[in-house]
Amino acid sequence: MSAAISTAPPPLANAAIDRAVADIKDAATDPLRDPPVDLLPFWERVKQSFIASDITEPFPTYVQRSISRPVLLNILRAVFAEDLSKIAAQGRSEISRRRVATARLGLEQDAELFLWFGPAAVLSQRCWRTFSELQPPALTAGRLFVELDRALRDRSLEQHYLSHGFQPTDFRNALHAIKEAHARERTNSPEGRMEDTSGADMDDSAIDLTSSNTPATPVRPRKTPAAAGAPGAHLDELFKILFDQQSILAKGQKKIEEAQNAAEHTAAASNAKMQACRDGITSLLDSMERGDAVEDDDERPTLADHGDRFRTELKKKRKAEDEIARLDGKKRQMDTSVEEIILEVKKAVRGHEERIAKTMEDVDGQDIDEGGRRKRSTPYIVGVYMSTLSGIQLRLNVRYSPHS
Repeated sequence: MSAAISTAPPPLANAAIDRAVADIKDAATDPLRDPPVDLLPFWERVKQSFIASDITEPFPTYVQRSISRPVLLNILRAVFAEDLSKIAAQGRSEISRRRVATARLGLEQDAELFLWFGPAAVLSQRCWRTFSELQPPALTAGRLFVELDRALRDRSLEQHYLSHGFQPTDFRNALHAIKEAHARERTNSPEGRMEDTSGADMDDSAIDLTSSNTPATPVRPRKTPAAAGAPGAHLDELFKILFDQQSILAKGQKKIEEAQNAAEHTAAASNAKMQACRDGITSLLDSMERGDAVEDDDERPTLADHGDRFRTELKKKRKAEDEIARLDGKKRQMDTSVEEIILEVKKAVRGHEERIAKTMEDVDGQDIDEGGRRKRSTPYIVGVYMSTLSGIQLRLNVRYSPHS
């Protein structure tokens, strides 16, 4: 079959996906664009470029790796805005059912369901009713994605999941396969049940779709703040997000200022022309009142001409003023997004302060013996936390101020 023939991608296939991703990131962070309208063609180009590339990892994990989380969530909400509205129109029970599924699959936002499973499956009420009846101990978005891809390939080997899309039939077949696999695990291997339970925190990016023997559960543990080890591991990730947003803010504010300057120039020019019209009308009225003879001159503006020009410039001025107000709102919105992340960082800082206080209270400064191994002393532990906090405060006060 033609599907079994391996063909090399065009030399620039991967360069094309890199450009497509860069373009959609620029479009999503450009404050002068209207994302619900503009991002749709960018998203389609990302999908088509991915299909043409030689990238073997799942599309959702590739996108998550290539685009920072705040930007990606904005893109998903914009691209699937109409679909999200359809779900909202289905009623509270359907909204709740998908939110529960989002949490069970290890996701955080409803819009992420569209990234992993596509509109056809996400909009199907029957799919998520069936999902709510499924009771395995653990199921990640990555695991379900693997089964969906397998179901699609069983049905149509020629189709790529991005071009064809997962259908409700694929979704039901995938859930049935997962349910059967779970039943076999319960019957044949109690130890396997324990391992499957521990797989709830696995990393979806460890899945390899190129193998026909893809394991039922991913094998690489997900890094969590609790398991990261170093006191500042979670904060490092928060600061990375904050730095990305800070860069977006700086670029966005520059574009906003340029656009505002242009709008202010337009408003000022229109204002000057409106004043010229007023002066022209006043001059004509004075001449008529004095009874001065007015020469027949086709090039000389009449009262009607002045009135038309005045109304035209008034529209331009009001449009420019509306644009200035809109850009002010965009600027405030961007400031708010950065300030929200700063609040999250400060919350994490308070968590470190509480851990320091607890360490000081619970331990008297002697070395701790745990399982026959010697741990570092309390002064060392407190010193590490204090050093981390000092660096955090410096970064918050200097580098990451939203108005720096």
